[in-house]
Formats: sequence, structure tokens, C-alpha cells
Amino acid sequence: MNIRSLLYSLTMVPAAVAAQQERPNIIFVLCDDMGWGDLACYGQQYISTPNIDRLASQGMQFMLFTYTIPHAELVQPEDSILLAYKAKFRDDKVFGGANGSWYHAIGNVHAQFAAMITRLDAYVGEIMDLLERKGMADNTILIFSSDNGPHEEGGADPTFFNRDGVLKGLKRSCHEGGIRIPFIVRWPGHVSAGQKNNHPIAFWDIMPTFCDIIGQQDYVAKYRNPRLGERDYFDGISFLPTLEGRDTEQRSHDYLYWEFDETDQIAVRQGNWKLIVKRGVAELYDLATDVHEDHNVAADYPEKLEELKALARQSHVDNPHFSVTLPK
Repeated sequence: MNIRSLLYSLTMVPAAVAAQQERPNIIFVLCDDMGWGDLACYGQQYISTPNIDRLASQGMQFMLFTYTIPHAELVQPEDSILLAYKAKFRDDKVFGGANGSWYHAIGNVHAQFAAMITRLDAYVGEIMDLLERKGMADNTILIFSSDNGPHEEGGADPTFFNRDGVLKGLKRSCHEGGIRIPFIVRWPGHVSAGQKNNHPIAFWDIMPTFCDIIGQQDYVAKYRNPRLGERDYFDGISFLPTLEGRDTEQRSHDYLYWEFDETDQIAVRQGNWKLIVKRGVAELYDLATDVHEDHNVAADYPEKLEELKALARQSHVDNPHFSVTLPK
């Protein structure tokens, strides 16, 4: 369902029906390829996102959420949003297109990209305003996030916008810039407004959290795919206690694991320790002092390196369609 369809659906819900609901509505706005530093509330200096910033001020802004409309190509209406950024970025970049690709030539690429994010922000604002008009805002969990870090296809220029903020890496990278993304939750009466939270969560925590919210006790039994058998994994942890401020009740992952076959990369994070494996070569970083992952300390902490390498080998599952090089 796109945002316009969602807005139409909301207009068809009578306010009286919304008021009678006991379980909350859940709206999850998931955009494509938006980096951690693409929003003003996460430090973006050039692009205006007043509505998503307002959403963050009214709810909880997670600083450590990782993945499993900003996208290539840069084509959109020639309206006041785009014209404003064309005026702002006067000496702009031109993308000449790519042979054999659907990324066509386009001018004013910085203005085009900035306008795409501001346009998305305007759509989020329309959802927020309509929920208020329909009397549904207090009983609706509104979530905003992205699927992965920023890309550079189609003329996109993440360096110009400092899109990874303080983070290294783009889409398809297992560095923090490729896997850490915006995540904002508003739920009036349950999530205190204006919070920034550093509890580490991941996409695979979404389903158990939603099931926790709606009271679905044994979601694994209900949703397991019998055709997959033991290969159907449910390793997420509900972060509802964190949302509701019950931090002492919140369980945490012992570690988080990622792999990406296109770039042959693997990552393991345990606390502030981060293992990166690139084509089988392991690197180790201490994110507490080096969130940009500039200083490989593998030689200084050989025991921690071996511990995380063992977790990578333990977590990997062979797949005929996706392959990565495990660390030695």
C-alpha cells in the first residue's frame, strides 16, 4: 500500500469507530535507502524534514536500529519543493546516466534528492494531520524507518549531504552507515515524547514487538511456516518494554549478526565490539570510542576477535543462492 492509498483508507474510517477500538492501530512508514543522517533530527543540515522531526519530538527516536521513497532514479514533479532546492543548490551536479541501466541522465541531482526527502516528509505530515482530524492519533502507533543505509546509484551523492553522518558505509556495506538507520515511534500515552534511546534493536525485533502489543502470546507457533521447518527462524526480541519506559524489564540480544553476499561482507556486534569480515578478512572495532570504524584493533584484542569470529561461523546458514566468505 502506498502513502496515497493509506491516506484514502484513513478518510473512510469513522471517528466513532476509531474511538471504540481497544487495540491500537499500527502504521509503519518504511522508506527505501534513507540513511541515518538523512533527517534533520538525526543531524542532516541541508534537507528540511519538519514533519518527521515533529514525529521524533512526539515519540521515541532510536539511535541504534539496524536493517536486514528516497531512491534511484531521481525523478519527481517539477513543483515548489523541487524549485526551492534548485534555488538553494545553484551550482549543482549533473548525472549523465548509465549504459545498460534504467538510471537515466538527470540534472540538479542534489536538488532532486533533497526534494524527494522533503516530499516524503510532507506525506508523513499528511498522515499525522489526518490521524488528528479523524480522532485516531491517540490510538495509533506511527512508526517511521528505512530499509538500509544510503546508496549512490542514479547520481545520488551521499558524500555531498554527509548522509552517513558520523557513520562509515553505504547500502550493501556492513559498516554502521550501511546497516544503522532512522527509527522513530510515536504512541501517545505509552511512549514518552522527546526521547532518544540507545537500546540496540533490529528489524527482526519488529514482529515480536507487534505481537506483544496486540497480545499474541505464542507468535512462533501461529506464524511458523511448516514448509521451512527448522530453517524458519524467530530470533527477535520484543522492545515493547523500552517503548513503555520499563527498561529494567527489557531483554537484549547477546549479539547481532549480518551478512551481505553482493559485497561478501559479514558483521557481528556484541555490546560495543564490532567484527567486520570482508572477503574472509576480519577487522575489529570498538564503537564506544570509534563509531566511524576507522581504527582496526584486531591485533590488540586477539581473544575478542576470535570470540566474534566464532559467533559469525555459528550464525551463518549455507544457502545455494547467497554466499559469503567466512573468517578463518
